[in-house]
Amino acid sequence: MNALIGLLAALTPLLAELPPQEMSSDLSSDRASYDGEVLYLEGNVFLDHELGKMEAFSATLQKSQNLSDLPFSQIHLESKVFLSFQNRAELFCDTAHLDFENLIGTFSATDYPV
Repeated sequence: MNALIGLLAALTPLLAELPPQEMSSDLSSDRASYDGEVLYLEGNVFLDHELGKMEAFSATLQKSQNLSDLPFSQIHLESKVFLSFQNRAELFCDTAHLDFENLIGTFSATDYPV
């Protein structure tokens, strides 16, 4: 319960800046912190994004500076990353980096193929 209250308190300044239609995505984690530019999530991270559902042990979400229609310009996921896309495709990897400004996604794993 304290983690949820902490997460809501950390996100309040960010959510206040988002247009109402952008606040529909869900996110959760065991721990969270926000420094005004970057949202750090750790432990059982879950993101419900336009691309699909994303899960990982940790995530770093960079606040968007240039894209007014997206709250985050970059999402970096680490450790036990699982992505389930809207088209029902699934991807497992060790790290995923999604750059929405440059439309680039990088996925890597060391012990198995991505």
